[in-house]
Amino acid sequence: MMDIICDLFLATPIQGDTPWLKKLALFHREFVPKPERAYAGFLGLNISRLMAVAHVTTARKDRIGILSIPVRYRDSTRLTEAEAMAAAVRQYPDWSLSTRSSYPALGNPMFYSFFGGPISAEPSDEERAGGGNIAIDSLDGHAWVGDEMAIYHYDYCNLL
Repeated sequence: MMDIICDLFLATPIQGDTPWLKKLALFHREFVPKPERAYAGFLGLNISRLMAVAHVTTARKDRIGILSIPVRYRDSTRLTEAEAMAAAVRQYPDWSLSTRSSYPALGNPMFYSFFGGPISAEPSDEERAGGGNIAIDSLDGHAWVGDEMAIYHYDYCNLL
């Protein structure tokens, strides 16, 4: 995990003259923000996971909505929302699912999020723990289960 290369992903637009973007350019000279431009989505950086976490932590202090995302999610072809829903239905055939929010509305290109619940009257402990949310990976369609979401948020975004 130490040598995973990440990019920074802005979930909400910020102006190019934002002080945080100016500081970011000091660390990454290939990134030259234009003051008149609004930046959102991937910034196009290739930086270590640890450096990305440091930038995310600093940006959050300035109330900037930002994530650290492995570059494979930027550079690979992602599933469509319909393909992700089909993957969710295959993995949770006994669930009633609907679109709750999905990339880009959710602000994370790593997964699509669907809402639902088991058709049966008694959900399992894992189903209860998810609170009716199912996250489907946007690259390979696997469901993020167990601690995968918590590990990502802690290891990549310094969130508990």
